[in-house]
Amino acid sequence: MSNIDTTSAIISRAVLRDFRSTPQKARRVVNLVRGKRADEALNMMKFANQPELGAAIYSLIASAVANAKQKKSFSSRCL
Repeated sequence: MSNIDTTSAIISRAVLRDFRSTPQKARRVVNLVRGKRADEALNMMKFANQPELGAAIYSLIASAVANAKQKKSFSSRCL
């Protein structure tokens, strides 16, 4: 039997490159949105406590949502 939850399967993926930040600061901001729906995560990143990092992660999540819509034709309600 598999222990993989199919409801939390990766639908889309995006990668943030060439952004300078310490892993501890990045982890603090990313942990706020980990496991959240895409629309909730985008709203949370607008008001992140690290403005530069929040803006970078906001664009990363928005890119992943756009990739999912383009690739698999998902609606934003499903993400």
